[in-house]
Amino acid sequence: MSSADRRSDGLESPSALKQQVAESAAALEKSRARLRNQSRILKLIFDSMAEGVIVADPRGHCLLWNRAAERFLGGAPRDVFPDDWPRVYGVYLPDRETPCPAGDFPLARAMRGEATTRCELFLRNPAVPKGIWVNVNASPLQDDHGTAQGGIAVIRDVTEQKISQDVMAQQRQELERSNRDLEQFAYVSSHDLQEPLRAVSGYCQLLQRRFAAALEPKAAEYIAEAVQGARRMQALIEGLLAYSRVGRHGHPIAPTSAQAAFDQALVNLHAAIGECSAEITHGVLPVVPADPLQLMQLFQNLIGNALKYRGDRRPQIHVAAEAGDREWVFSVRDNGIGIDSRFRERIFVIFQRLHTRSEYPGTGIGLALCKRIVERHGGRIWVESEPGAGSTFSFSLPSVAGEPP
Repeated sequence: MSSADRRSDGLESPSALKQQVAESAAALEKSRARLRNQSRILKLIFDSMAEGVIVADPRGHCLLWNRAAERFLGGAPRDVFPDDWPRVYGVYLPDRETPCPAGDFPLARAMRGEATTRCELFLRNPAVPKGIWVNVNASPLQDDHGTAQGGIAVIRDVTEQKISQDVMAQQRQELERSNRDLEQFAYVSSHDLQEPLRAVSGYCQLLQRRFAAALEPKAAEYIAEAVQGARRMQALIEGLLAYSRVGRHGHPIAPTSAQAAFDQALVNLHAAIGECSAEITHGVLPVVPADPLQLMQLFQNLIGNALKYRGDRRPQIHVAAEAGDREWVFSVRDNGIGIDSRFRERIFVIFQRLHTRSEYPGTGIGLALCKRIVERHGGRIWVESEPGAGSTFSFSLPSVAGEPP
C-alpha cells in the first residue's frame, strides 16, 4: 500500500505521528510546570500564614503541614496514630495540666465529620517549652458525593490575648476589691462621723439659745457659722452614706412598677412642688426590673433637680418612657436654666458643683447618686441640654426578663 493509500485510509505517516507525540509531550510538560508553579505558590501562601494549618486524610496521615504548624508542634509531622497526637505534640486542656483526650482533639473530631470552632487549648512541647495558648478551628473534608476525605485544622496563637485577658481580669478583681474597700470605708466613716458631728452641732446651737444675749456680735457670728458648717457637713455625710449604700444595702432587683415609684417620688416632693406651683406630667410608665426604693429615689432626685434649677419660670416637667432594644429609656424633661455642654459629664461626678451654695444649695451628690443607681441596674444615664433652654435627663433600664419592651 502506497503512502497516499495510507493517508486515504486515515493512517498518519511516521513523521506526523512523531510530531503529534512531541506536541503532546510538550503540552504535558507545560501542564506539569504550571502545576508545579501553582503548588509552589500554594506552599508559599500556606507557609507565610501566621496560623498553623494541618490537613489529614481519613487514616490520619498528614497531607499538609505548614511552617506555623511546625513552629507550634515541634517540627515536621510524625508518623503516629491520631490517638497519640495529643501526647506526642503536647496538647492540654485549658487547665494546662490535663492532657487533651484523643477523641476531643479538634482534628480527630473533624475526621469524624464534626466541626469545631474556637476550641481553646494549651500547647507545651520542646518547641514551646513555656507553653502557648491556641484557638483551633477544625472542619471535615468531603468530596462532591459527601464521602469523608479527612479533616483540616487551623491553629492560631492567642497567647498575648490570653495574657491580656488574664491581666485585665486580675485588674478588674483588684478594682472590685478596692471599690468594696472604699465603699466600706465610706460607709463606716460617714456612719461613725454622724454622732460626733451631731454633738458638735447640738452644743453650738445650745450656745446660741442660752447665751445669745451675753455674746458679743462677733462671737454670735462665729457660732452661727459653726452651726451652718455643721449642717453642711451633716448633709454631706448623709449624702455620702446614701451613695455608699447603693451597692451594699440595696433591695433585690425585681419587677417594679415605674408608675408606683414615680407617684411616691411626687409624694415626697409635695412641699417643693407646691412651693413653685410646678406642673408635672407623665406618659405611660412600664414595669422594669429594679430596686423599688432606688427607682423612687432616682425619680425623686431628677425631678427635685429640675425643681431646684428652674430659674424664674414656673417649672414644667414631663416624665416619659420609650421602648428600646431590650431596654426602656426614661426621660425627665424640664424648662429650667439648662447646662453648658462642657459640663454634661462633670455633673455626674460626686461633689462636683456648677454653682455656689449661695446660688443653689446642695452637696453635689444627687446626680452622682442617680448615676450609681442606674449603673447598679445595668443601665446608663446622660443629659441633653442648652443654657436657658431646659434639660432632658435620660436613663436606661433593662426590660423585664422574658418580656419584650
